[in-house]
Amino acid sequence: NIIMQQLEEEKQSSAMVVQQNEQLGNEIVNTDVEREKLQEEIKQVMTALEQVAANLDEKTEEVENRIKENKQIIAEMDAKTHEAEKARTGLEQWKTRYTLQTNRSAKGISEIIEELSGLSDILGEKIVHTHHDSNLADEDFGKVEEQFETPRTLR
Repeated sequence: NIIMQQLEEEKQSSAMVVQQNEQLGNEIVNTDVEREKLQEEIKQVMTALEQVAANLDEKTEEVENRIKENKQIIAEMDAKTHEAEKARTGLEQWKTRYTLQTNRSAKGISEIIEELSGLSDILGEKIVHTHHDSNLADEDFGKVEEQFETPRTLR
């Protein structure tokens, strides 16, 4: 009887060990499945991080290239600004010279007009005298010439 009882207990004990083994096996399988899922997620995260790093490197290179381009553009703009300043200065100098020359020309023309006005007065007087006195001799003509020369030499 005791042996039967021991056999029964051994049977039950074996059944419990088998059941525990099955449970542990199931837990191991579940753990393996979960581990594989986590490994897949880690791979996906790593791939995403690699893409982010590659994009970051690409964007960094683009920014560096843009910085170089901007520096080159700024240098070109500085050169063109300098050229424009030189042109503006040259234009101002030309304008000043033009204004001076215009003023000199205007003064010269004014003097010529004054001289011509004086000559026309002299000629007008001589013409009036010539009409009144038609006997004007060559010596009188010499006096007219002399009167033309006098205003020129005074200036």
